[in-house]
Amino acid sequence: MSITYESIILLRKDDAGEAIRILREEGERAALNYLRQWHQPGEGTLISTRSNPWQDGDLLFEDGDYVLYCNFDTPYIGLVCRADGR
Repeated sequence: MSITYESIILLRKDDAGEAIRILREEGERAALNYLRQWHQPGEGTLISTRSNPWQDGDLLFEDGDYVLYCNFDTPYIGLVCRADGR
């Protein structure tokens, strides 16, 4: 069974700094809300996959249809939204 996500944003390395700082200092919900500002429904790239867009070992935080994923080592932080209506 495939799952369809809308890719909202993926920030890597230096571009991820502010979002990761918010995650560390203010928590998961604050970081998700920060990244959600880039969500323009229907304008993101649709990803239909049998596996998740994040990697094993990523920190995950879900809020409704939104999934924030983060890796501090690489570093990167991203946000997707389920687009398949579950």
